[in-house]
Amino acid sequence: MDLKAEIQKQKPFFLEQKIRFWDTEEFSRLEPFIIETTWEDSTSINIFLVEGTRHPDYKGLTWLEFLDKGKRMQLNLDLFRTNPDYYLGTDHKMPTMSYLQLDGGPYFVDADGNHRTCIAKIFFFLQGLTMLHGVTVTRHRVDRDAMELYGRLLKRFRFVRPWKRKLSRQDTAGWMRETFEPVFEVVDKRGRVFNLSKDDALTLLSQSHSTFLGKLVNLFRRNIPGKGSQNHSKGGDIDECRFDSYADRLCRRDRYTGGKVAENQKSKIVANIIGGLDGR
Repeated sequence: MDLKAEIQKQKPFFLEQKIRFWDTEEFSRLEPFIIETTWEDSTSINIFLVEGTRHPDYKGLTWLEFLDKGKRMQLNLDLFRTNPDYYLGTDHKMPTMSYLQLDGGPYFVDADGNHRTCIAKIFFFLQGLTMLHGVTVTRHRVDRDAMELYGRLLKRFRFVRPWKRKLSRQDTAGWMRETFEPVFEVVDKRGRVFNLSKDDALTLLSQSHSTFLGKLVNLFRRNIPGKGSQNHSKGGDIDECRFDSYADRLCRRDRYTGGKVAENQKSKIVANIIGGLDGR
C-alpha cells in the first residue's frame, strides 16, 4: 500500500495538525508536584490521541509535512510495506514504541517511535482502526492544587522549595505504580528549614497573624527529637536538630536543656520565622 498516495485522496482531519512539543523545562517545573506515576511495558492507546513528541526536530511540523520530510521516514515506509502486521499485532512491539501522558491528556512520543506513529495514524485511518497495541506508556498525574499552594507560600516565606516524598511503590513484570505527596521546604531569614506537608501549609496560611505564632511553635516542636529519640543524649543536655539549608544544605546544631525547648530559644526562633514571613 502506498500510504502517501492513498492519504492524499482522503485528507483526514489530523494531517494538517501541527505536532506539539513535550516541553522538558515545563515538565521539570511540574515534577515536584507529581503525585502518581504509572508505567506499562505493553499496553494499548488510541493512536489518534497522539499529538506530539519529545523530539525537538519535529515540533511545529504537520503530520503531512512529517510524512514527507522525516529523516528516516522512507526507511520506515519501506519496512511498513514489507511487514504491515507489525502495526496490527498485539504483542509487545520490538523495536519499541513509547509514549508519555500527563493528567490524562494527549499522548507524546517519548524515546522511540516518531516515524512509526505517523505511519500508524495514516494506516489506521485508512483501515478504520483506532487502537495501537503493544506499546510502552508512562503516565503522570500532577497535583494542581499543590502548585497553587506553592505560589501562596512564596508570598509568605523568603524561600520555598517544593519536592515530592514517595509514599508507595507497586510493581510486577511489565507494570509499575508510584505515589507521592508534595512537600514544601520553607526557609526563614536565619536559614532554618521546615518541611511542610500540604495540610500543614494550608493550616498555616489560613491562620490570622495572632494565631500564626502558635502554629509555628507546634511545627517547630515536631522538628525536634523527643526524649525517646536516638539523638537524645544520655545526660539529657543536648538534642541535635538537623536543618537542611536551602543554599548549601549545611547541618546546624542547637542545644536545649533536658530535651525541652527553652522558652527564650523558642521565642527567638519563632521571631526569626515571622521575620522571614513579613520581612521579605
